[in-house]
Amino acid sequence: MTVLLGIDLGQTSAKVTALTLDGAVAGSAAADYPVSHPAPGAAEQDPDDWVAAVGTACHGLWSGGVAPSEVAAVGLSSATHHGVLLGDDLRPLRPCILLTDGRSAPQAAALEREAGELILQRGRNPVSPTWTLPQLRWIAETEPATWAALRTLVFAKDVVRLALTGSLATDRIDAEGSLLLDANAGRWDPDLLSLAGLRPDQLPEICEPTDVTGVVDARGSALTGIPSGVPVVAGASDTAAEGYAAGAVHPGAAVVKIATAGNVNVMVDRPQVGRQWLTYSHPVPGLAYHCQATNSAATSLGWWQRVCGVGFDELLAEADLARPGSGGVLFHPYLLGERSPVWDPNVRACFTGASATTTRGDLTRAVLEGVALSLAECVQRYAAAGISIATARVLGGGARTAVWRRIAADVLGIPLVQPSLTDASAGAALLAGAGAGLLPDLTSVPESLAPTAEHHPDLRRHEGYQELLALYVETRERTADLVPKLAGIDYGTVTSTDMATKGTA
Repeated sequence: MTVLLGIDLGQTSAKVTALTLDGAVAGSAAADYPVSHPAPGAAEQDPDDWVAAVGTACHGLWSGGVAPSEVAAVGLSSATHHGVLLGDDLRPLRPCILLTDGRSAPQAAALEREAGELILQRGRNPVSPTWTLPQLRWIAETEPATWAALRTLVFAKDVVRLALTGSLATDRIDAEGSLLLDANAGRWDPDLLSLAGLRPDQLPEICEPTDVTGVVDARGSALTGIPSGVPVVAGASDTAAEGYAAGAVHPGAAVVKIATAGNVNVMVDRPQVGRQWLTYSHPVPGLAYHCQATNSAATSLGWWQRVCGVGFDELLAEADLARPGSGGVLFHPYLLGERSPVWDPNVRACFTGASATTTRGDLTRAVLEGVALSLAECVQRYAAAGISIATARVLGGGARTAVWRRIAADVLGIPLVQPSLTDASAGAALLAGAGAGLLPDLTSVPESLAPTAEHHPDLRRHEGYQELLALYVETRERTADLVPKLAGIDYGTVTSTDMATKGTA
């Protein structure tokens, strides 16, 4: 058997997937790594943890029955915006700042004042703390010794590439995620590099997602068990790879993702540059996609599960029994602030409308509905810009839950199709096959795979949810000024003696 191996660095784990040449999953495995929060608003990971997790996941795949000798090509993917600073020895100089890190907000604001329109037109996206550009300026300003030691900037999956092949390269989609690329010309932009204080020689070569960037060397083989000499292709960002694997390979195709974060992505051949959404290139040449996102999708359910202290299955069963509208309870899923279309890092989550008759099932359903309403607001903004969505492929860990898929279909008012391949590692594997010449073209396999489930909206429920969406937006806007007031109340100094007294009361 010949298999294609995809390696994806997720926000909490590395996943490897082996696909046969017809797109069937031969096996998969994963290994976790931690996120550190060294300061308020900070989120970082150690690149060495990624590399170690990839090795662990690969050996888990071999233990599951896939033979290393069957691997014909390797592809890579990871979350974009995750820049890694390497020194002269090509070792990381510091932990990687993640896209959810908000410490570069002052630098992003300064960049907007200095060159906001230039950044938007060249990079096709507005500047915010999500992007590598302001993160780099934050490092330069707060850690000058680290910045002075910088030899090369790469991105998360490129650290794995370096460990596997010893080569430095990146793909055009990850390059876009830095906000240092002229997205229209497909090359590093001198003016954007200047804003970051970088020289062109400090950036890697930009490749197509299907370009072969090297072969597994002895060090990479020792780490993973993949035989030396196996080609490794450039790969792409996780969102681009998973949408590609799901079959969103033509203009008008859409993806709804319910994962750690949530996304509504629409494929386009003529992208509209604007501040209302993010825009990235697609693995298929000539195609791009617009992205609107909610920061806390499955994160919201995970938080609620920890608060309740019971299993997910029990909570979801209770939510399935609760009536639409959650007994009059509304939830805003802003645990980590919010991205598009709200663009407010300070907005916070809340339940509204609870009463003495509210049950835990109502509250759980309100969490599921709240995330779906956040995604529906994205769809609403697309419609206002003349971009309609007739149907969408639904992806992510949350989408594996039938009750959440049904709620999302009713709230969004569009059919949701669950494709056969829903993971970025599968997309990376398909890109590897195309790059190694083992697949006929970029679109044939994703298009040929039959969906595993499909949900059509209940139109009467959708009408009700449309009213709820209007209240969802109104409630957020009316309470927006309360969050800083809540955080600004001075309760005096709480001492350890006070806490000890409370503990014995």
